[in-house]
Amino acid sequence: MEFWRIINEAPDYEINTKGEIRSCITGKEILPSFTEAYLKVSLATTSGRITRSVKTLVANAFLEIPDIESTAVIVLDNNQSNVDVENLAWRPRWFAWKYANQFKIIPPHYRVYPIVNVTMNISYDSVVDCAMTEGLLFGDIWRSAF
Repeated sequence: MEFWRIINEAPDYEINTKGEIRSCITGKEILPSFTEAYLKVSLATTSGRITRSVKTLVANAFLEIPDIESTAVIVLDNNQSNVDVENLAWRPRWFAWKYANQFKIIPPHYRVYPIVNVTMNISYDSVVDCAMTEGLLFGDIWRSAF
């Protein structure tokens, strides 16, 4: 089912859980543009135009912020075009930077060994799979498991 919510900063627009944005006035879809790092959109407000990242708009609309330190949104699978709410998580800014940068060079052993969360009884195919599901750092998982 598709859920739409008004964008607080730009109340003439609404966003859904997949990151699609449309005008509440015309119903027309607003297409984002892609920077080097993320999807962004420019919206008209009563005080002028604002430009925002789509992932942050989705997270603000649909995800509860877990604590005051979590001010940045990570894309769990690191595919910056995949801004579905299920693929987003709030994290501290320092962590978000580390999370995104860990995908630049992934050591081969992070893809080989299966990981089991014994507390929750959940299995993952690899460190990378676990990190992308739970929003964790590869190195932290590796150090805790081996």
